[in-house]
Amino acid sequence: MTADNELDVRYESPNSGQRNHSSVIQMLSSATPQNLLLLNQILRELAHSLNKPVLEFIDSLIERIMIPRGQKLLFWLDKQNGESLSASAVAEEFQVYDLGHGKLLEMIYLRQLVVKILNDEKSLPKVSSPEYASKLSVLMEHMHALLIALLKELSGFIHISETSSVHKKLVEDHITNFRTAFDGYKSFNEILEALAATPKLFSPPEEGTFKIEPKTIAKIKNFTETNKKWCIDLLLDSNALREFFLLENDAKLSDDNTVDDLCFVVTSEKFICFNRLRKERLRISHRRVF
Repeated sequence: MTADNELDVRYESPNSGQRNHSSVIQMLSSATPQNLLLLNQILRELAHSLNKPVLEFIDSLIERIMIPRGQKLLFWLDKQNGESLSASAVAEEFQVYDLGHGKLLEMIYLRQLVVKILNDEKSLPKVSSPEYASKLSVLMEHMHALLIALLKELSGFIHISETSSVHKKLVEDHITNFRTAFDGYKSFNEILEALAATPKLFSPPEEGTFKIEPKTIAKIKNFTETNKKWCIDLLLDSNALREFFLLENDAKLSDDNTVDDLCFVVTSEKFICFNRLRKERLRISHRRVF
């Protein structure tokens, strides 16, 4: 926060300070097939590493827009009596601005793009295709630009007095996650450029596959570790985890729970399944923009 209690929202172009995107892609197209396949496989893993937490982030935004005052349990069945939970408590707090937000469609579209990458959908070339690296890179650039545009538009509501306070709080609560996402896409491009500049990437096939330089390996390791930590942090702060402890009889949240305990929970198969089913019940994962 700034001194005058306004959010310090900064934006950066997806390619700020980096080599021209098209020139890097053009360079990659001249790599040998063997090296290009290895490069594609590396880029695929990097894209998956970043987009797993991005998916959790976008789903959190969608939930906050769909259910702005946190009435998550309204959509669950009480395990004791099988009846729907009462809406009387949340009805008292209802405001007209809770009916929705114009940016929901953009969030759903972003989610579709993330899922496209994570699911290796047919609309993307196969990893063995010479076009994979270029198509994936362009898609990642597009997602980065859309996230920047989304934050710009959402942050504009902070200064509109008629806007619901829950929408203002959404930006306040997630500004750090937006910046983490921006840093992630920027790091992806930096690693792509470093890989494109690797010696032997364009060497004849008889010279074997290219070797990644140590400093690039260090960047890749930091990139994947940062993404893993971000994903866990998002889940630790999620409504899904709070509901998991409320609804699962064998899972109890207490002051005795350490961070390691909670990390173990959010990476467990039981919680992963719970989180997936919860998104389906809240209709987060079912929405599409055609």
